[in-house]
Amino acid sequence: MSDTLATISADDLKDKLEGEHPPVLINALPRKAHAATHIPGSVNVPVDEIDRVEALVPNTDEPVVVYCANAGCDVSLKAGYPLVGEKR
Repeated sequence: MSDTLATISADDLKDKLEGEHPPVLINALPRKAHAATHIPGSVNVPVDEIDRVEALVPNTDEPVVVYCANAGCDVSLKAGYPLVGEKR
């Protein structure tokens, strides 16, 4: 995992997922929302359970992408800050 947050476009994410070393993809929405629709291959870790990521991704060099519903949704940011050691 990186020590900073960055926003990537849907096209960049698609390229990364199709690349040789795809990132771990985390959907930070509640379980119901993830069950309704999600990017295939993503793991559901609701924002209030984000501390589970350390167990899911023990290699801190592993790239991680956290996403939520859309550009207006801030759940992925709320989930991302603790992953890089920031409190918001």
